[in-house]
Amino acid sequence: MEYVAVLAQTWAAVEPRQQWIDHGYARARTIDELVNDFLLANDPFPVGTAVFAARWQPGRWGLAQVVSRDDMDEWAVVFIDGSGKVVRDHVELCPAL
Repeated sequence: MEYVAVLAQTWAAVEPRQQWIDHGYARARTIDELVNDFLLANDPFPVGTAVFAARWQPGRWGLAQVVSRDDMDEWAVVFIDGSGKVVRDHVELCPAL
């Protein structure tokens, strides 16, 4: 499972408002619903964070740094190798540990 989805599930399990929402649902919420709620309330990739970002070639990732959060699920990153600035969503980013 991808990085933000794991954070969202962990957050929803302990965050009181999310527990209240989940308790009121007649069905289990989808991972996409949890991720959207999580991203509305949290920023998993703050400005300055080192990340691996997806490249245009399938299966390729490059080391980058977050320079801005442009939307709820979009971050602008600059690749460290100098290949430029791109915008990626949460499935196209993971922390560079």
